[in-house]
Amino acid sequence: METIISYLDNMFSRLPKTPELEQVRQDLLVNMQDKYEALMREGSTENEAIGIVIAEFGNIDEIIEELGYQQSQSQDALPPFTDQEIEQFIIENRKAGKKIGLGVSMIILGVALLIFMNLYVGGQMILGLPTELTDILGLIPLFILLTVAIGLFIYTGSRLDQYKKFEHGFELTSAQRHRLEMGQQSFAKVYTTAIIIGVGLCVLAIPTLIVFSILLGGSYSQLGTVFLLMIVTIAVYIFIVYGKQKEAYDKLLKTDAFAKRQESDEHDRIVGAVAALVWPLAIVIFLISGLVYHQWHINWIIFPVTGLLFGGFSGMYHALKR
Repeated sequence: METIISYLDNMFSRLPKTPELEQVRQDLLVNMQDKYEALMREGSTENEAIGIVIAEFGNIDEIIEELGYQQSQSQDALPPFTDQEIEQFIIENRKAGKKIGLGVSMIILGVALLIFMNLYVGGQMILGLPTELTDILGLIPLFILLTVAIGLFIYTGSRLDQYKKFEHGFELTSAQRHRLEMGQQSFAKVYTTAIIIGVGLCVLAIPTLIVFSILLGGSYSQLGTVFLLMIVTIAVYIFIVYGKQKEAYDKLLKTDAFAKRQESDEHDRIVGAVAALVWPLAIVIFLISGLVYHQWHINWIIFPVTGLLFGGFSGMYHALKR
């Protein structure tokens, strides 16, 4: 019931404070409360009852227009969006999260396959191929997956370009805001569960690497890295998919999380520029050390070391900017 009261307060906050409008507000509140209590007695859930009440009584604009009032609007009123546009924006962000998550997962899996194939295929005679060629067989799935991932990123970016208008100022109606807030509340439980699972997988990956590298030793250390990357792949996919859905709600509702994300745009640009240099360089070093010096048994450590150094740089840069 508090949601209905807040909805009415928001609708009437932009109108003159007159006795006539206050009486309209009180009458609407009584009618909405009666309908809400009737629905609850019939067995509806609280969210269902609130949604039905607002849908039935929510078009207050017609009542206000009949009374001869107009809601206060500035000359520079922000553009509105239809319910269909908002729903489509959420759907496209959900699809984009899956495609981006799949692309990133492909890249990580490509590295895992490269390490795995160099461990069990590299340096061996297979199908009459010389050992020099078997050493680089792992590059084939890596570059195939990398190409598909880049294609997914480009396709997703082109699909989201049509929704750049949501990055600028816009206005939501009270009914739209209420539906979005209800959807965000329902999604919050799913999002929290997903983050817990993702973090749990990342934590699980650490002892996996320790068991293979320290307790088993030898070539098992590389196999441990493969398992670590596979576990991290699942976690990263979860983070991206559900994080992209959360971003859609944050952007539409203009939450504090979205405001902070806008403030960190410069930080993201700088860190992204450094990443565009550091990670390709790490891959080049990885390939040279493997193909030229045949250090496949140890050069996998380049990626976790690069990740730690890059994470340290990102955190330090953010702290210095603040």
